[in-house]
Amino acid sequence: MKQLLDKALEKVDEAEVYYLKNDVGSIVIRNGEIEDMDSSILSGYALKVIRDGRLGTAYTANLLDRDELVSNALASLEGGMEVSFSFPGPSDVPDMESYDPANEELTFSELKRRAEGVIDTLKASTTAQVDAYTGFVRGSNTIINSAGLERDISISRYYITPSLLFPNTETSVSKSFRFLGPGDPDPDLLREQLWLYNSGLEVMDIEPGRMKVMFMPSSMYTIFWRVGAATSARTVYDRTSPLCGREGEKIISEDLSIYNDPLDPSAISSTPFDDEGVPTKRLELFTEGVYRSCFANLDYASKLGIEPTGNGFRQGMWGGNPISQPPAPNINHPRIATGTHSFEQLLGEMDRGVIVIGVLGAHSGNILNGDFSVGLSPGLYVENGEVVGRVGDGMVAGNVYDLMRNVAAIENRIHEPDGRALFPCVLFDDVSVTGK
Repeated sequence: MKQLLDKALEKVDEAEVYYLKNDVGSIVIRNGEIEDMDSSILSGYALKVIRDGRLGTAYTANLLDRDELVSNALASLEGGMEVSFSFPGPSDVPDMESYDPANEELTFSELKRRAEGVIDTLKASTTAQVDAYTGFVRGSNTIINSAGLERDISISRYYITPSLLFPNTETSVSKSFRFLGPGDPDPDLLREQLWLYNSGLEVMDIEPGRMKVMFMPSSMYTIFWRVGAATSARTVYDRTSPLCGREGEKIISEDLSIYNDPLDPSAISSTPFDDEGVPTKRLELFTEGVYRSCFANLDYASKLGIEPTGNGFRQGMWGGNPISQPPAPNINHPRIATGTHSFEQLLGEMDRGVIVIGVLGAHSGNILNGDFSVGLSPGLYVENGEVVGRVGDGMVAGNVYDLMRNVAAIENRIHEPDGRALFPCVLFDDVSVTGK
């Protein structure tokens, strides 16, 4: 990497080299049989160069020809992408636990054994079809640049997601468990998963109307997809965000505080720096309903004249090879502050309503404006504080800002639905629901 950096600096003003390697493996077990097994190694180098205020980029899976990679980066300078930032220099970042050597023990036979153990535990208490998706990730990220910055981090992940399928459907109640190394799902959370499944066995035809709706952590990305779009420095700079110029204004319920915290040690995906080497930090988006700030990478921070927030990550909305994707503003570690209610108390406040466990069509509607219209997959129907069944072909629709202005109560416990986010359950009032 250092040789590549030096070679690039012979022809440009500034340069950065980024290296990524991920060893991943996964197994899908469906109805007692292995349906799919995958193993792959993703690795590569990305070069960014700045010359005369213009940015050039190139990437490769290997460094067999450094001269060609530099030439490709120089050629991309002709595209004329102007930038006003410089690559960051060295700074202190905290040490964080991101890698467990025991992850190396996770062979495919061990993945299968662990998944079958979880499946057997669940099947001892249900007649449902129990499927499981499990796997591991082992990798490293390294960044060096011409400003003297050198950062690297090793990561490991083990995950297992058991699913309980409702009879004669592809709808399920799933729960994701994630660890740095080999770990066992919390028995209490497995029991909660079973309770949710059993509560939804009866299919209900409900009258459409406006009612209370509880979003479970597993469905909260419906809301955060829209919040993230509006609080991105990209849309703020483009003047397309509905929050432009509204810093310090109360936008949503004072009961809601929303922030991003990559330094939270309770999440396995915590990281002390982003994919540009910028230190991460806790960033307040909404504090007691008041809009505070957007999140930015180096490029959009310079365009807006603000400090970068450590949110420049190489990832696309629909996945893809991170090596080929330039760092962009991304909110990777969203949080909602907990409230005062237990789950049972939230349930008790629902005279008539729906619990949204999973959704279909979270991408539908005007995301930037906050609009949504999602299918319930599944959604549980509640009457007088008790779950009485599962909504048949139901939908929930509205606008997230209207939704977040009508908070009824927030759970006092946090959940980790995907290894990055940490959310409580949130109960909203006066939400439009349709049913079969």
